[in-house]
Amino acid sequence: MMKDYYLYERTEDNKPMITECFLIDGDEYARGISVCSYGDNPCKLTGRKIAFERARQALFTRSSFKNDNPSVKHNHPYYISFYKGYYMPSDLTEVEKKFINNYKNRQARG
Repeated sequence: MMKDYYLYERTEDNKPMITECFLIDGDEYARGISVCSYGDNPCKLTGRKIAFERARQALFTRSSFKNDNPSVKHNHPYYISFYKGYYMPSDLTEVEKKFINNYKNRQARG
């Protein structure tokens, strides 16, 4: 059974600017990230949906991806390219390790 966990990074005025979805399915896991630009009106639900879809895509394709937008990339002076979907990331945070342990404990209990 697949399980999703969420983490947020907020601005100084408490707006959710980065949402991470950590998705676990059996022995596999993936991380999806959504990022608001400073011009966006942050919405927690929208961030969760985008991050979930990116994690799901990474998990089911078993690959990591950048999801670059070439029209923005070449026309925006502050464009930063980074991975938005990670399959089986090796750089797990302590929180992500806890998510995996919680998931495994739930599976063991049935």
